[in-house]
Amino acid sequence: MRYTQYFEHLNGEHDIVKSSVVTVRTPILQDGEEYRLDLINAPANFEAAKKYAEQPVVALFDKNNQMLVQQVGANTEQKPWLGQGIFSKTTDLTQKKTALQNQPAPIYTQAAVQSKMVAATSSESLTSGVTADQQLIQLWQKANKAERQKFMSWLAEHSN
Repeated sequence: MRYTQYFEHLNGEHDIVKSSVVTVRTPILQDGEEYRLDLINAPANFEAAKKYAEQPVVALFDKNNQMLVQQVGANTEQKPWLGQGIFSKTTDLTQKKTALQNQPAPIYTQAAVQSKMVAATSSESLTSGVTADQQLIQLWQKANKAERQKFMSWLAEHSN
């Protein structure tokens, strides 16, 4: 998710304030349920919005408007150009990172913990009637290419 806000100034000009992407790590969500992502305390003032965009706060709510998880975005405050050490840092552009490294950990509420416990109990009852080989087949079908290659490597190491 990304914080984006349009501001119309008195002189007829406008500005759009954008944050970097905020990755929200959700608890286990139930199929068929409705959830809503929302910003927490998003400002209406342009100057406050510029500051807020440096580290926005996002929350996930359930259909009863209960907060399940709150995530603070990574601090993207501009640093001095010379202080960044542009040559001292290497970046691997082949790796896709889903969460920023400097993004704080998510804060889960009690409602999220309870829904996680319910989901675990229901999944245990579902898998109790399924044999181990059926579970393995299901996992294989759900796995992406990288996960399958990782499993095949593990299998090759342990088959001796």
